[in-house]
Amino acid sequence: MISVHEVTGDYDVIAIGKFEDTDDMNDQIKALITDPDINQSNTSIVLNTITENEQFELVVNESN
Repeated sequence: MISVHEVTGDYDVIAIGKFEDTDDMNDQIKALITDPDINQSNTSIVLNTITENEQFELVVNESN
């Protein structure tokens, strides 16, 4: 998982993950739904990414 968000609406949490392949994704989903704290899950698969934010380094000029 690359991020987990607590949300309002029909779901309590949205978890976003990136996986090597569908087998890896299925293994992760199976691990989640066997967790006793998780009552149910709903999976959506991204078919095409339009844009994705990447982390960047913030450069700070220190002047004394």
